[in-house]
Amino acid sequence: MSTTPNARLCEICRCGMGARRGHCCQKRDEKHARWKENRAAPGPPAGARPAGKPPPRAARGSSGSGGGGGARSKKGGGGGAARGAEEGPVPAFLSECGAAAGRAAVALSDSTTNTLPPRLASKEPLVAAPQLRVIGVTGPSGVGKTTLAGQLALALGSGAMTSAIVSQDMFLKGACAPTYAERILDEENCRHMESPSHVDWEAMAGAFEAEAALLQGPRRVIVIEGYLLLHSPPAVLSSIDTMIMLTAGAEECLQRRARRSARAPAEADALRQYFLRHVWPSYLNYTYSIGLARQRDGQVTVVDTAGKDEQGVLAELVEAASA
Repeated sequence: MSTTPNARLCEICRCGMGARRGHCCQKRDEKHARWKENRAAPGPPAGARPAGKPPPRAARGSSGSGGGGGARSKKGGGGGAARGAEEGPVPAFLSECGAAAGRAAVALSDSTTNTLPPRLASKEPLVAAPQLRVIGVTGPSGVGKTTLAGQLALALGSGAMTSAIVSQDMFLKGACAPTYAERILDEENCRHMESPSHVDWEAMAGAFEAEAALLQGPRRVIVIEGYLLLHSPPAVLSSIDTMIMLTAGAEECLQRRARRSARAPAEADALRQYFLRHVWPSYLNYTYSIGLARQRDGQVTVVDTAGKDEQGVLAELVEAASA
């Protein structure tokens, strides 16, 4: 989360999430530390269900916790056709495991649908402020959401307008292994990490409300970004005036994610397995299919980033957000 003027970038990775409450890289390191603590702790007896975890439910064809809501505004549905959802070598791979991964992820999402507090389950916006405009940015991992959302907030937060950014990645629950080689050994946890049940929606909604209260001036804008944003609770979706979905092909997104840091060959291969087995199927189930449907209804603007430079995509985002 970063407010303007005097917006800050993360000192380590230079994304737009440098913030008052601690930057993104610190949060990432804390999650890895929790994972190590959990791994060292004795586990439950074989076959035991963790405390508070509901019995497994049959997967069904619902859209999860965010299926009932929609963006407040129906502007800007024509921002380009979505491309590349199944480009390259991914379709054959998805034919083997994509459907199964999707069903498991939907079941995980359904298990938390009825646990939302009433204020999040309601379709009433979280903040009633006519001078506040809320922009949502979603899309697959590696498409550039965090970087572009930060730049969009900076671009919009000029002159008489003040802006802030809320990033979904700051509100992920649980712990994750620090390496992909370790993560892919736990299939169930991998599916959970890429599903809506992995997000602390209440904390994210609270951060959004806090940012809205802190912003001053006659014109205010908040940019919310996240890979599961279209599966937000109804109250969050109802608070968003303009929803933008960024798209690119699987191979391009994978390469962008791989370029975030240098990795040994074995770890790079583990990242590829994790991305194709869990990340991309989750995107197709929770974001891409919903985004296309809502694009047809005029509720989502789709911006294709494939082969485009950062400044060109930013210009499209500013245009969509200003519509």
